[in-house]
Amino acid sequence: MNENTLHRILDDIGKQNIPQDVDIYPAIEARLTAHSKWRFSWRVMSSRLAASVLIGVLFLATTVYAVTQLNMNDPGLQENMVTVLGLSQTVDDMTVTLDWAYADANRIVVGYSVRGDEEISSEDWRPHLRLTDSTGRQYQPVLGFGANWLTSQKLTSGAYFDALPIENTPESLDLRLSIQAAFVFDFTVPFVAGVRLEGLPPVEVAGLQASLEWAIIAPSMTRTYICYEVPDDPLWAVSGANVELSFDDIPVAHGGTAHHPMGGPRLQDGRQCQEDLFLTTYNERPQTLTLTIISLHTPHRYSQENMHRAAEILGTYGIEADVILNEAQEEESYMLNIPNPPLDEDLFDKAWEEAMANMGEPLSGERINGPWQLQAEVPKER
Repeated sequence: MNENTLHRILDDIGKQNIPQDVDIYPAIEARLTAHSKWRFSWRVMSSRLAASVLIGVLFLATTVYAVTQLNMNDPGLQENMVTVLGLSQTVDDMTVTLDWAYADANRIVVGYSVRGDEEISSEDWRPHLRLTDSTGRQYQPVLGFGANWLTSQKLTSGAYFDALPIENTPESLDLRLSIQAAFVFDFTVPFVAGVRLEGLPPVEVAGLQASLEWAIIAPSMTRTYICYEVPDDPLWAVSGANVELSFDDIPVAHGGTAHHPMGGPRLQDGRQCQEDLFLTTYNERPQTLTLTIISLHTPHRYSQENMHRAAEILGTYGIEADVILNEAQEEESYMLNIPNPPLDEDLFDKAWEEAMANMGEPLSGERINGPWQLQAEVPKER
């Protein structure tokens, strides 16, 4: 199964109907620190399957990226984009190395590794990170695909920070990163400018308007901010699984692949508005950007019978699926856990489509189909 397929599946499950009042960070931290080695299982759902999954599954995508000498596992970065640092500090029996860094108009990313004389346990290592610049400004975290890579005596990871507060386009940033307070690194990283799009006209479908309020395109990530009208029920929303980003009419990301702490839908001028972050890179700046909202929906609830039907069909393809309670929803709802998805991409797609088509109607949930296609011309580089 290739990277695009994994991304599509993870995007569908990761942001589908996640309740906006759920604090996801304790779950993420617990998931990331639960094992000393990779032990991931899939909890998968299609765009028809409602509710959120344990957030830790989002980090499964990192396993498909090649591990380079820099231990990079970020879909928006390539090795030739980053600045190699190689800065190390040792306190007691622990050595922390700042391996590399990157900064553009959307985010600042730092790769680091930790090595100890004795075996390192991810349960014991819970990094506390603080990033500031020469003006004293502190940068807030942005959650990306940053699962830890852990051997018996070494841990490598990435730290992600929001670069949106940076004004103008400085040539470089003078930064200070503190890790666990005891390790403090001063370093300089080149700053890569982005392009901002705004002031675009709305698009109306099914009597409801949607607009791309602004977008920022940068080499490591594209972030968009959309607003859309909804029926009277405030539960109507666009999930990340129902948003597709295209450059020059070629889809490059389906659903946001990174997440901002304040990125959930919120009311603004009587409309729902949300920010989506897409971890995707490009060799040349695109000429057009298209953000497609596929549908609006309310949270869906699925019965055990729905899921058992889907699991039985998957079983005919040799795909094991367990029916589990979706604990992310207040009302009773169920979803599937697929611990060992097949490597055959076509087989999985065929089985999944058949299972979803024959699982029956959900217990509750409504949908308004689009699409709303929000397109903008991208200025040429000067």
